[in-house]
Amino acid sequence: SLEKKILQILEIGTHIGSTAFLLAKLFPQANITTVDLSDDDKKFKETYNRSEIENKNFSEERNKILEKCNNITFEQMNSVNLMFSKKKFDLIYIDGDHNYPVIAFDLMNSLKLINSNGIILCDDIQVHFPENKYTKNEKNIYDSMASFEILNELKKTDKINFNLLYKRL
Repeated sequence: SLEKKILQILEIGTHIGSTAFLLAKLFPQANITTVDLSDDDKKFKETYNRSEIENKNFSEERNKILEKCNNITFEQMNSVNLMFSKKKFDLIYIDGDHNYPVIAFDLMNSLKLINSNGIILCDDIQVHFPENKYTKNEKNIYDSMASFEILNELKKTDKINFNLLYKRL
């Protein structure tokens, strides 16, 4: 069964912790490592335009969710540092920074860290950039074609293949 094969899971981009929580319930025998930027990281503080108090409340809520499962380990770190990890994973879920250069690091590090026959999932892949969707000063952090472009380049090497599952159509 799939559950027996997936014993080590890495999530890149913890956010509020709901995906790590779901993975912990779906794979109760698995050890889940979830990584996200440190609470005091400038990018973490600015990403969702939250106030200092909103950031504190967000972090406390995230920690409460993660503490509900004893098979989750939360590490506050920049995911780029995963290049120094030697640990291997059966499932990697990428939902961190969606833009260059970090998504390139996350995808390449995941290829290095995945076990043979492991599964890498990447959330929020844009296949078309929404033209004229935003004004000059607006940008949605999810509107990046970086993941799709990197995956297509990797596919050209014949080392990977990928499938897209569409959501929010």
